Amino acid sequence: MMEESIQSKRQEIWTRLYDRLDLNPGAPVSGGRGRVAMMIRPVISVDALLETAEIRTETESQVVGTVTYHVVPEDEKWWLYGYQASVQAGNRDVSAIVLRSPSALGALSMVVDFFTPAANRFLMLPQRLPVPAGWSIRMTGEGGSTNGNWTMVIYIAVEQSFTV
Repeated sequence: MMEESIQSKRQEIWTRLYDRLDLNPGAPVSGGRGRVAMMIRPVISVDALLETAEIRTETESQVVGTVTYHVVPEDEKWWLYGYQASVQAGNRDVSAIVLRSPSALGALSMVVDFFTPAANRFLMLPQRLPVPAGWSIRMTGEGGSTNGNWTMVIYIAVEQSFTV
């Protein structure tokens, strides 16, 4: 079986790029964009090739309020791709997923997902979120009258944290 070379696919690739990026081939037209070189240079992200995503699960006894489920170790940085939060027992609902900095006073919090309270929530983020060393991934619960076990499953990539 003969594989197609990048040269033989050049016209097809450029045609798709012109359409997708609204490019003007050749000389610029009045009011148009500049000239586009007819060269294809493949680019590979080494970080993406070396990245291995993993799933981590944590179950906690939940009461109304916000509870920490995962904490990024001091020597790591996490990339959060998505999560699943679910009530295993009891009748309290999940209402928010929050990232929180480690500072006790004036801690920075970022709401990843805020929604109508539900017993289960699954979300794959449109783009991965960086979670620095020391930060925590928390879940907020409300309503109901019976505490129970809540489980948070996260889909992350772990990277060694380097400080200068």
